[in-house]
Amino acid sequence: MPVINTDEFGYDEEEVKKLNWEDFAKDEFWNSCDDMGELEDKYDITFHKVQPQLTIPKSIADELDNIFNEFVSIKNSRSIWGLLWRAEEIDDETGMRLEWLLPDENQVNIGIAYLAGKALGVDLVKVVEG
Repeated sequence: MPVINTDEFGYDEEEVKKLNWEDFAKDEFWNSCDDMGELEDKYDITFHKVQPQLTIPKSIADELDNIFNEFVSIKNSRSIWGLLWRAEEIDDETGMRLEWLLPDENQVNIGIAYLAGKALGVDLVKVVEG
């Protein structure tokens, strides 16, 4: 059974092009089914929703890594929370660098998720060029 990675609406552009949508539109089953499972069974396909992916520019990720590594070496702590709240204890410049890199709450949250993902060994935030 082919697996189709889909967007939030359940569609993958490349796979959709391969399907005969005219037949689907004429099929009473297609128009009356209650859930994707019925469609998957009838048409021998599997729909998977692709989860949205948080992203962070590589330049910011690298700078966060540098700041975090400095914090770890000076404070002997791997606490991301501690880094964000005690950065000024390293020096004022570090606190200002963090404020510049993560100027609003959403960016702070993405920065936390990025560092937490690195600590856990999973990609919670995708690093992109920039």
